[in-house]
Formats: sequence, structure tokens, C-alpha cells
Amino acid sequence: MLQVQSVSIRYGRVTVVRDLSLTVARGELVCVLGQNGAGKSSVMAAVAGGIVPYRGNILFEQMPILARSPEYIARLGISFIPEGRRVFPELTVGENLLVGGTIGRGKPADDLNDIYAYFPRLKERHSAPARQLSGGEQQMLAIGRALMTHPTLMLIDEPSLGLAPRIVDQVYEILLHLRNDRGMTLLVNEQSTTRILRYADRIYVLRNGSIQLEGKTGMLRSGDAIQKAYFGFGEGGASMTADGRVA
Repeated sequence: MLQVQSVSIRYGRVTVVRDLSLTVARGELVCVLGQNGAGKSSVMAAVAGGIVPYRGNILFEQMPILARSPEYIARLGISFIPEGRRVFPELTVGENLLVGGTIGRGKPADDLNDIYAYFPRLKERHSAPARQLSGGEQQMLAIGRALMTHPTLMLIDEPSLGLAPRIVDQVYEILLHLRNDRGMTLLVNEQSTTRILRYADRIYVLRNGSIQLEGKTGMLRSGDAIQKAYFGFGEGGASMTADGRVA
């Protein structure tokens, strides 16, 4: 479904992604795992049309989408949930969802009811300003708003950021339901290895802008390959915390 081919990205004279290639097949949940500054968000922003790589190509359903506008890419069926959710704080829950409906391919009112059936908590908070929601509720709202566009591929940048472990598990269960019940394809950026090893089908480990390791989750679950690729053991003594983050 998605092919990122030998993409390089730089800001000014600084190259943040180097000759990176990855694929996402229909129906997969694929994770790009890496520390802050590894280049994960830049890759995702390039797929979503937010930045233009200086080298490489990006295909969606065999169609080149490099340098296309975010609106064009969204209408093709790619939805992007950026790091930190970025809901509109002064708009109500319902108004935030309808923002997504403006580029959707269905009837906004019907889509809204569908989202509320999926997220009953959002229905309860329909008239509340988004700034009053908890972090977990804002993440649900961001996912719901993305669903209003009727995507076939959802890009999610750091869904666990700032959330309690219990809420993170709920968010990932929602993502699994989207894949299993709706046939959604998911590309997720993460820092925590713990949940990714539990939920992802395949993993790419990104460090210093380059892919260090890739493979099916089941083949990488044991051994120290991920730690060596991601945490840089032997390159400064990085260690791993209980939730799989760098310390």
C-alpha cells in the first residue's frame, strides 16, 4: 500500500533522514521505533505532505505522492495524527470531529454518529471544549477526527506520549480494533518497545536518520537485536527503563 523509497530529508544543511526505505502492506500495523531526533516524525510528515524530501520517492497505492499537498493526500485516504494530538482546544468535541468531516467522503452527520458509537466517551463530552478533555480523551478525539476522513491508511506519531500506561494500552487496543474491524492499515511512530512488541506486525528501528533493523515482531521479540539497533549499547552505555524507553 505504502512505499517509501530511498528518501532523504534535510533542514537547511542538516540531514535528518538518509536514504530511508520502508513499506506498509494493506492491513498491517507497522511501527517505526526510535529515540527523539531519530527522524521518525520527519518521515511521517513527508508521507502526509507536510515536508518535501530532497531525494527519493513515496508511493501510495502505486501512485506517486511526493510533494503533493496535505489536503490532496488526505483525500486519497491517508490520515495523519501528529505528535501531541493537536486538537483545537477552544472548539467542542463535536466541532473538532466535524473539522475532519470537511474532507471526508461520507455524510458528516452519519459519520459523527459512527464515531460516537465507537467512542461513547466522546459522545458524553460532545459539547465540551477539547481543552477540558484528559490526555486519553484527546487522543480518542484525534483518532475520531482522523476517522471522519474515511482513511485507508492512518499515520500516528507517538500515540503514547504523555499518557499513563493504562491509557496507552487502551489506545493501542483501539488501534487493533480499527485494523481488525475496519480493515485499517496503520503506520505508528513510537519510542517504547514494550507495547510495540505486543501489538505491531513489523518493526523498523530508526537511529540517526537511518534504518538500523527491520523485521517481523515475532522474530525480534527475543534477543538483543532491538537494543543494539535502537539503544546503542556499546555506544555510550544507554540503558532501558521498565517501559522500554531510553534512560
